[in-house]
Amino acid sequence: MTLANHWNCPVLSSDSDFCIFDLKSGFCPLNSFQWRNVNTVKGTRDHYIPAKCFSLDALCRHFGHMNKALLPLFAVLCGNDHINLPIVETFLSQVRPPLGAPSSKGRRHHRVLGLLNWLSCFADPTEALDNVLKHLPKKSRASVEELLCCSMEEYLQSQVENMQRINAHRVSLPIRQVIYGLLANVSPPSGDMAWNRQPLQPRAFSEVERINKNIKTSVVDAAELPKDYSDLSRLTELSLARRQMLLLETLKVKQAILDPIPPALKLPIAVSCYWVQHSEVKAKLQHLQALLLGMLLGPLHTTINSPEEEALRGGGAKMLYEELQRVKAQPPGQGLDLDAAHVFCQWQSCLQMGLYLNQLLSSPLPEPDLPRLYSGRLVHGLCRQLLTAASVESLLGACPEAQQLYEQLFNAMRSYAPAELFLPKGKSTSKKKKTKETRQQLVKEQSGDCLGC
Repeated sequence: MTLANHWNCPVLSSDSDFCIFDLKSGFCPLNSFQWRNVNTVKGTRDHYIPAKCFSLDALCRHFGHMNKALLPLFAVLCGNDHINLPIVETFLSQVRPPLGAPSSKGRRHHRVLGLLNWLSCFADPTEALDNVLKHLPKKSRASVEELLCCSMEEYLQSQVENMQRINAHRVSLPIRQVIYGLLANVSPPSGDMAWNRQPLQPRAFSEVERINKNIKTSVVDAAELPKDYSDLSRLTELSLARRQMLLLETLKVKQAILDPIPPALKLPIAVSCYWVQHSEVKAKLQHLQALLLGMLLGPLHTTINSPEEEALRGGGAKMLYEELQRVKAQPPGQGLDLDAAHVFCQWQSCLQMGLYLNQLLSSPLPEPDLPRLYSGRLVHGLCRQLLTAASVESLLGACPEAQQLYEQLFNAMRSYAPAELFLPKGKSTSKKKKTKETRQQLVKEQSGDCLGC
């Protein structure tokens, strides 16, 4: 986002969260691009693809010059990514924002418009939040306020890296090289002679990256791919097995490892297996455990919103879900574990590029439930707990089904994680110390032999 503003370029993404960020040149949703509608600029040989560009300034002007700072609250209330649906429904039923005239765009569209109109009446988020809470039962207000504030913070925080380390996106470079290899293989439009006269597409791409505290441009070579993948426009004609093969080969994961994993978590686990093999800042056991525990939120949410399943499981899923939400809502302790933050940044970069590659290959693996897949506050909170008194077993004890799923995820990743990750604390250090002492002893003996010659 910072780089886009620095260059005055729009952001291209599938993530609708960019709608609420203050981007100088706007946000272009990837699904708005008319990829097959290639046009020529009149009087030139230049081509363009029609797309939509979303402007935050235009949105705020349209709704009575509303304060941009209100938009994170709008995103939380409207998106339901971080709070329970009944809370939002209770609020909306009390406020009854105007729906407007019915149209083909549907009721949800008009409810969004009504919510924006309602929020535009307030000067700042504090005033708006107070009015939201007024429409909720008194006994729930404190907990809901904390939950809303925590959720709004998710939209305001930037990714934190350890600036002393190699930038976190370096770990996902091999995935990007495969993406570049696919994108470079574009077939010319039929009958376009001008295209045929153009020079071949370069196999090298420029990337902007952080090196120490500076931003620099580096050249990246695209991966050489088999002939099956030599035409971008025909990728969808390849069988699911072939597209899945390229994805898993890029992530260096075998299909058999993913077989026991639920569909919605296959891609995150495949990405995590790649990450744990390539992470520049070596992941520790608590990092791995925290990530996998965080991945349980989606399945738990599904379970507790299915009354039949929850009744059969004795309420354990709800207890665990609430415990994870409690950990997520806890304020961070003093200081930030920069190495942990960097490790999780690397994982996020791998996930992002894994998602892009999966989408480019027409989703050979199902798309995960992203809003409930990862929370920085949750994984950092779990790391702190796992380093002190808590254990995975104690956290999952109330929900055997979640424990079984966790073990499936853990076993899949264990196949690819370095063996020293699972050594008891101090074992790896003592082993290194013993090796060092042995080496020193050998040096002494060799020195003595030489002196005696």
